[in-house]
Amino acid sequence: MKNKKLPPTSQQLLAYIQPDLAAEMSSLARLLEPFTVRGLASAEQVAHLSGIEYKRANEQLNALCSSSFERPAALHTVAARLEGQTGRPTKIYLLTDEGAEVLQALYDCANLKAPHLVDAVELTAAYAIMEVYTRARSAGYPAQVEQPLYFGGTNNVRADVVVEAGGRQIIFEIEQASNQGTLPRVVDKLARMHNFFLSQPAGGQIDRQVRILFNLPQNDGRTIPVWQQALRDVLNESGGELSFELHTRRLHEFLQQPDWQGLQGFERLNAAAVSPVAMQPVAQEDLVSAHTGAQVDELRAVMRARQRIYLERLRQVQNQSDHALRVQSFFDIMVLIYSASHYRGSSVSQYSALPRESLEMLKSYLHDQQNARMLQDLQAIMNWVHTHNTGIMSVRNSFTTLIWEGFLFHHGFGRSGSLRVDVRLPDVGEPRSDIYVDVSIGREMLMMSQSILHIGLRDKKLEEIALAWVLEAMMQYPQMLGLGEKPWLAKRSKSRPGKG
Repeated sequence: MKNKKLPPTSQQLLAYIQPDLAAEMSSLARLLEPFTVRGLASAEQVAHLSGIEYKRANEQLNALCSSSFERPAALHTVAARLEGQTGRPTKIYLLTDEGAEVLQALYDCANLKAPHLVDAVELTAAYAIMEVYTRARSAGYPAQVEQPLYFGGTNNVRADVVVEAGGRQIIFEIEQASNQGTLPRVVDKLARMHNFFLSQPAGGQIDRQVRILFNLPQNDGRTIPVWQQALRDVLNESGGELSFELHTRRLHEFLQQPDWQGLQGFERLNAAAVSPVAMQPVAQEDLVSAHTGAQVDELRAVMRARQRIYLERLRQVQNQSDHALRVQSFFDIMVLIYSASHYRGSSVSQYSALPRESLEMLKSYLHDQQNARMLQDLQAIMNWVHTHNTGIMSVRNSFTTLIWEGFLFHHGFGRSGSLRVDVRLPDVGEPRSDIYVDVSIGREMLMMSQSILHIGLRDKKLEEIALAWVLEAMMQYPQMLGLGEKPWLAKRSKSRPGKG
């Protein structure tokens, strides 16, 4: 047991859990030992890992969730559910700060922290990782959670669960639903995995067949294409050959019939079958300015991956004579640009951060040489807005011109048909305080779009939300997009009465 000076409240909790520090571990201390793995566990997991009967474990865990005048609580609870799980959500116990400090002292685990998981996706992922770990241990296999695999000095990829089976170390990754917004994370993870295995000798102890357990709803059709796209990006970057293999299976199916050593029930994941696209440089001053060090390199890698996708879609738009196919590619680009910064858990959605990645992609799109004429028109219209702005309705009309004559016209859209774009002013009680865009797309047109992000958000489709954001961004961020200055910053030359 590590001799560590604890704060008074944690000392009180330690005295309750382990009254005699010189004696063997108490039942409460043994009950809490599974929490040294990840800082959280269900009652079933605690029972399996500690050997304590489930009913007793459940009672004692609930007791440790209560505080008193003499001591703080060691645990608190939240609910989580894995996809495919029936019945009520599972009660998950998480360490409090005091509980983590006590376990640091009892089990000499200085890096243990109380898990502050406020996002449901993060919580479910942590619970799923703990479930796979518990099942492996219960089956008699040694296992580690979130194990860093080092390469190139201090670089590493963090494996969710590593199981020792058949004389090998087998990596299990547990993944949630993905979309284009999470593509950068997937690309970065796979690139790190590739670099790690490149650094390993042939025939090493770590199995190059990496297992991915997807915790997905039954009707999910977006996640696998995102991972296939990420594989393709890493393949293009690496020269066409990966140093490892990916094999996938749904998490709930694996838990029903786990195969810890073989690949029974798994399917090989292959890269998206699309020809490599040449990379074009992209200005990144605005993106990089808010980051330093390793963050900059990671963000540049993200932008390179996204730039390849954007260029491929752009060429599709420019080279297609069939307008229906151009419509499909057009909305794919709009969704790609929008979702670079707008996805569940992003800093934009959580903290109203500036959507830097989306703005960089939109700027790159507007300034592509194949869009030179469109850019000239947009810049001219923006300048016209500066010189003719006489009121709110004038701005509204100018914005409508920017949308239809400057942007949509160059993509082959007219003002009639199933694509409707309205520039709106805030109504009484409307929470927004600026001019905004409302986009509606007819059912026939949406059926043309085969975007892997074609999902419903409230009463809007993602294509509608994405296009509305792109159109608004041209008015909200003209300087960052290279379209001109904002109206209140533009220098206007006004002639004065009586002046020559």
